[in-house]
Amino acid sequence: MSVEFDLDFTGVERIMDKLSRFSDQLKPDVHLTMESYVQKMYEASCGLAPVRTGFLRGSIYWRPINLMHFVFGAAADYAKFVEYGTSRVAARPFLRPAMDMVWPEMIRGICLKIRELLERS
Repeated sequence: MSVEFDLDFTGVERIMDKLSRFSDQLKPDVHLTMESYVQKMYEASCGLAPVRTGFLRGSIYWRPINLMHFVFGAAADYAKFVEYGTSRVAARPFLRPAMDMVWPEMIRGICLKIRELLERS
């Protein structure tokens, strides 16, 4: 059973909609900023994933769904059991810690990007 997190930034999109008087380039620029941080989550999770054969680490993925909406997870059938543990085996999380490490940096980066874009407008 794979595990996947739906990173839907609709809250940010609502803020962006309220700022609609600004350039149409605002959302795509913020999307690219978010994309770079989701890539960092991917890289961090690859470093945190327990490795025996490398299959689990190789199954980690991320992809954009829409503007400011991404999915990030691991497709290996046993990924959920590694991430959350079972009644017999302790959890060895690798996705959630990667998100926890990158999330605060991503929020700061998004705020800086929005500020930069608003100052240019």
